[in-house]
Amino acid sequence: MSHKRVVEALNRSLQDIRSNETLMGGAVVVLTGDFRQTLPIIERGTPADEMNACLKVSSLWSNVEKLHLTRNMHAQLYNDTESVVDPGVVKTGAYKYEDGTRYVGEWNSKGQKHGMGHLVLPDGTRYDGAMIGGLCSGLGVMAFPDGAKYEGEFMQGWFHGHGVFWRADGMKFEGEFRGGRVWGLGLVTFSDGSNGFPRNEGFFQDCRLVRKKRCPEVVQRAQKVAYMARAQCQQM
Repeated sequence: MSHKRVVEALNRSLQDIRSNETLMGGAVVVLTGDFRQTLPIIERGTPADEMNACLKVSSLWSNVEKLHLTRNMHAQLYNDTESVVDPGVVKTGAYKYEDGTRYVGEWNSKGQKHGMGHLVLPDGTRYDGAMIGGLCSGLGVMAFPDGAKYEGEFMQGWFHGHGVFWRADGMKFEGEFRGGRVWGLGLVTFSDGSNGFPRNEGFFQDCRLVRKKRCPEVVQRAQKVAYMARAQCQQM
């Protein structure tokens, strides 16, 4: 996926070429992509850098008209019955798997958990939030039997993006996650409300603080994302 600055540069170039200060110089520009797929690649970047490079955080995004594909034209034109485009949520229901896992929520045409739902695993772990293609993806809340909890962004079943993780003993991490691990900028707060001495804030790799750095913007974003995930679940 292209960096947001590429599209912003295109906007300025078209405005100059067409001598028109309106968006894209008044031209209609069609963009295609799937934000559930690979984010822009930032060399030596953190998850926050990848998110900030996405077009969805650009000032141009509010002017974009979003269109969603609902029909597989290739299959229709060439009678290719094996090519199937997932149309998204088609039904709502509940199912209990043989291992004891229970799911109540939305499904797609392939029989995959897709949309908003409640998932309870055999060990008592509970997930409430968005599902894509059978996996936890998007905003969600995951609560563990020992009292630990994560509120924030998921990708393909992992904590990935911004969020807040509480341990069972009350200690929490607010910041960035990658592949199910604390990885990126963030802040640790202990159960007594302190942040340790010296302050446990900076860049973490696999739960270890490797470089101290103040990152209030990242912490605030993690708190906001966690609040959005929690509010979304309360509305389900």
